[in-house]
Amino acid sequence: MHGRTDHELFTRHPDNPILSVRNWPYRANSVFNAAAAEGDGKTLLLVRVEDFRGHSHLTVARSEDSFSDWDIQLVPTLESNASRHPEDLWAMEDPRMTWLDGMEKWAACYTDYSKGGPLVAVAITTDFKRSSRLGPVMPPEDKGATLFPRPLQRSLGDTPPARTQVAHVRCPHLAVVLSRSETRGWSHRRHEKMRVC
Repeated sequence: MHGRTDHELFTRHPDNPILSVRNWPYRANSVFNAAAAEGDGKTLLLVRVEDFRGHSHLTVARSEDSFSDWDIQLVPTLESNASRHPEDLWAMEDPRMTWLDGMEKWAACYTDYSKGGPLVAVAITTDFKRSSRLGPVMPPEDKGATLFPRPLQRSLGDTPPARTQVAHVRCPHLAVVLSRSETRGWSHRRHEKMRVC
């Protein structure tokens, strides 16, 4: 059987990498693993930036065409501050962004490195200039989570019903964390698990 021998799913941009430390407005060791979104007619990346100690923080970069002329925030958007947020002793990394319909805000779900190991934390924002950190939503050792854009009502015999807000994969299961509201009341004890891989 004859067919294509090129199995590339995507076509790589000829100017890759479209972002590197050469673009950065402050000193950094590397930039990578960004979360992507669209807002105000621009592509927005929440980029993981690693400093020379090997610690990471998150910084916003914006572009009109998604490939060039990046407007990079001059200071980190989210960075570790263990005196105010004891969960982030070493690094913040691997962000995922979701537009929360009911709140009309963006949520960034990211991995925070605490004394007990990696955990999932959340911050919310309307403009990526100012943000409100909600802190951990899952205990260590956990990472690789995302938020649903709308809470899903779950009937567990509770009044009012719990709302599913965060999902993460730890193979072979997908775990769903239940909450009472979109920003508070996360239940770490109630994970519904289904086999996914």
